[in-house]
Amino acid sequence: MKPRVTISIPTYNQERYIARAIESALAQTYANLEVLVCDDRSTDGTYEIASAISDRRLRVVRNERNLGRVGNYRRCLYERASGAWFVNLDGDDQYIDRDWIAAAVDQLASEPDAVMYAAGSACLHEADGAMEWAPMDFDGDRLVLPGADYVLRYPHLGATQHFSVLYNRPLALETDFYSLDSLGADTDSLLRLALKGKVVIEKKWVGAWTHHDRNASYTLDDATVEKEIAMLRRVAGALAGHVPPREAERWLDRLVRDKRRLALILMLSKLPVRDAWPLLARRARFDLRTAKEAAKLLLRTLGLR
Repeated sequence: MKPRVTISIPTYNQERYIARAIESALAQTYANLEVLVCDDRSTDGTYEIASAISDRRLRVVRNERNLGRVGNYRRCLYERASGAWFVNLDGDDQYIDRDWIAAAVDQLASEPDAVMYAAGSACLHEADGAMEWAPMDFDGDRLVLPGADYVLRYPHLGATQHFSVLYNRPLALETDFYSLDSLGADTDSLLRLALKGKVVIEKKWVGAWTHHDRNASYTLDDATVEKEIAMLRRVAGALAGHVPPREAERWLDRLVRDKRRLALILMLSKLPVRDAWPLLARRARFDLRTAKEAAKLLLRTLGLR
């Protein structure tokens, strides 16, 4: 028999999306499947909606108290799941490829040293229904990489979205998964696990995350950014055990620079114009991206955007 796969759906106050997430998981054609919904003491109808769905592959549990996003991730993985392979689908996301789990298990069976399978993802913009496909920057349709190469090429491979990475659960339990209280707890966990073996990557888009005004990743502030940078330093420390330390340092420098630039762009997009200009003047580096953001801000100032 092929190994059991757990699709974990951690959720909190996502009554608008949870049925869609569950149905997309149950639509998978892979036979030996567990769909596990872990409700983190929602105060809306999330738990009731999930509990009303009947399927022998579905198990819905509710935490005795609210554990928070990362705490819920960890409890699902360590205490609730039964699968040998595991993937996390947040309650506001969905799968769009019914066969991806079945294909991933076959790919992993052909690569005994692989610790994870990674595919691409899309973004569904809730405001207008548009679907945006994340680029996957490699030649051909399939890659098998040593874990260190996978980490070094992050994020340009376009194959690190949480719901599109199926990973070895026993090895994850040994890797102290979901142990950082940061937005990038999943990135930290997956990249450190990758260093324990090989990664199979396919150029296919298997799911979509929903871009709405409540996304955690779109609420960056200075404190959150510093936590993200601490996460990257942790990964770089692990990476330095597999590549020359100077190479790990260059990787870290690049990602810290990119993280600070993304945070600046998000802050500028949310701040009133009167506060955005001083922030841009204090923090911006003079490059093409900065020029683009300045142009957007100018249009806002003139009331044209």
